[in-house]
Amino acid sequence: MEEKEIHLVKKVSKELGLTYRELAEKIGYTEGSLKTFVSKNQVNKRL
Repeated sequence: MEEKEIHLVKKVSKELGLTYRELAEKIGYTEGSLKTFVSKNQVNKRL
């Protein structure tokens, strides 16, 4: 069985010990935007 790749946002927030809200504030996005990226498995070029 293939291991599913962890989404970049999820990986970075976990490595830095930040919540999505904290990470979003630091990179100029909203928490909702980050959650949308993760749920739709997308990465914005600016991200």
